[in-house]
Amino acid sequence: FNTILRNFVNFITEVRTLSDVSINVGRTGLDDSGCAAIAQLLRLCPTISHFSLHLEDTNISDQGISFITSKLTALPLQQLILTLTRTSITDEAIILLSQSVLEITSQLTDISIFLSLTEVSDLGVIPLVNSFMSLPSLSKLHLDLTGCNDVTDQSGDKIIELILSHPVLTRIALDLSRTRMTQEGVIKIRSVKPAQYQTFRIGF
Repeated sequence: FNTILRNFVNFITEVRTLSDVSINVGRTGLDDSGCAAIAQLLRLCPTISHFSLHLEDTNISDQGISFITSKLTALPLQQLILTLTRTSITDEAIILLSQSVLEITSQLTDISIFLSLTEVSDLGVIPLVNSFMSLPSLSKLHLDLTGCNDVTDQSGDKIIELILSHPVLTRIALDLSRTRMTQEGVIKIRSVKPAQYQTFRIGF
């Protein structure tokens, strides 16, 4: 499968004016070499503004994610969707993603990150949420942490800080079930809903 993907990427990169790219390789044998091929696509197609990548149930590691995140900063991104559900990634990959988000200079308005059933903890989630504060145009956020057993109210406090400090953010969806967040912590998040919010959904 990884060889097929590399051949496909080599074909696609002959067209270097792509703007809307969605890659769904979830539930395949994709590994880090496949991520390297996807990173090549991002490098050779600098016009991508809407990027959706679904990697759930694959064999990727932190190294594979590093190949991809290192190429995001040069893109004129407006939308980013990244699905890493049920992969073996750790906080290291999410910290790398956070660092890339901090370096993004485009008008990124819409982010969806799916981390359910991974080993990600507060050590990754807190810098990730913190990086969202650096995006002045961010108006829509979906963060799925379902089943992340080491995510606690410390991440919840950082989410509250994001909500209160980001006036442009008007749509937010949080999936927090089966984490170590307490009911009190979730109630605390719900209690700070600003008046301008059009969507404010918290699953717990």
